[in-house]
Amino acid sequence: MVSAVIEGLGVPWPAELLLTTTGAQYEGFLAAIVIGGAFAIAYTAGATVQYLIGRFFAHLLDRWVEPRTLAKLDRVFAKHGQFAVLWMRPVPALGNLLSIPAGMMRMHIGKFVLYTLLGIWPWAVATTYLGTLAGGVLGPYVRLLPYMAGGIVVITLASGIRALYLRRK
Repeated sequence: MVSAVIEGLGVPWPAELLLTTTGAQYEGFLAAIVIGGAFAIAYTAGATVQYLIGRFFAHLLDRWVEPRTLAKLDRVFAKHGQFAVLWMRPVPALGNLLSIPAGMMRMHIGKFVLYTLLGIWPWAVATTYLGTLAGGVLGPYVRLLPYMAGGIVVITLASGIRALYLRRK
């Protein structure tokens, strides 16, 4: 579940791949509900860290977040209110960036946690369930999936580190 916390922190991370490969090792919808629930709780913990950063360090964030991105998220909050946290969680890129603006806007932390949990859980269950369905098709190759997912995670991390290194040069 470390990957869920990392995803919740807003780090680009292949959570979809990890959930489907985890799901492929189990059978049934109940397994998807449990795995998705555990993912949602861990994700919410990571997102709450971002929320707290936005709440208490808003004045320092101008250095790290592009003004264009913050302006876009501010428009989303202005148009849809706090429910944006609920329904935009599964949206790639934007869903992971909602936590900081929610903290900056001093959204009630209880609502934030509830909306984040309810927003990410159905996505996590569906993604995991797709993995359980794929596991039935892949049969004997299922045991190789964690190694393949691990390889992709290593490649993702190496690419990110390389990009940061090149950016600093």
